[in-house]
Amino acid sequence: MFRMNTRTTPSIAPLAWGHGPKILEVFLEPTCPFSAKAFAKFDELLQRAGAERLTLKVRLHSQPWHLLSPVVSRAAAKLRRQSGLAGQILVFAHTSPFRQGPHFSKSIVIPLRRPTADTRHLVQAAVMGLTEIYKPGFKLSKAGVMLLDLMPDNVSQGEFDFDAPETRDRGKLMAAMDAINDRFGRGAIHVGSAVGASARRDWSMRQDSLTPQYTTKWSDMPVARA
Repeated sequence: MFRMNTRTTPSIAPLAWGHGPKILEVFLEPTCPFSAKAFAKFDELLQRAGAERLTLKVRLHSQPWHLLSPVVSRAAAKLRRQSGLAGQILVFAHTSPFRQGPHFSKSIVIPLRRPTADTRHLVQAAVMGLTEIYKPGFKLSKAGVMLLDLMPDNVSQGEFDFDAPETRDRGKLMAAMDAINDRFGRGAIHVGSAVGASARRDWSMRQDSLTPQYTTKWSDMPVARA
């Protein structure tokens, strides 16, 4: 059993517009595009309400699951392509061991009620785990997940299913999601928390010293000529 961490006390002063007696306090996530759209409407809101009548306070509240959810979604899609299920999910986050300053390293294993490859259930478990171990104030260098207790999807333990329909595994829904993403590109359709999944990136990993893939890539196999 584990207990959800519900501490959300901001640690920095909010950004403020206006000087009215009525206060509207808004929490925004810096990496969330929906938060960016909301932020763009604040000037119009203040003009209509009047700066002398309203004080708008904006607090930047980090929600790291926006960056973790796309990772879990890709892991779930790969799991389905391999016709597999996961019984547990491990969530980890840590700072760089080579960077000066406070260090942070934690992980947690979230057991799943039933083995699943459903993106919704895996993301929900990962977000729950990250919420439990996350602490603000650290410059994290890496966060990710590992799927544990893997098994083929044609092996399952039967039981009475008294869950609500929206909580059950939806294999057809996941198959449709995979088909759409295969046709229109990764992240074309995704769960709500993976808001950056479809964003195009102008950066890539540096792999100048990448070890040849002798066991998985034909072109990297060494050739001996006699």
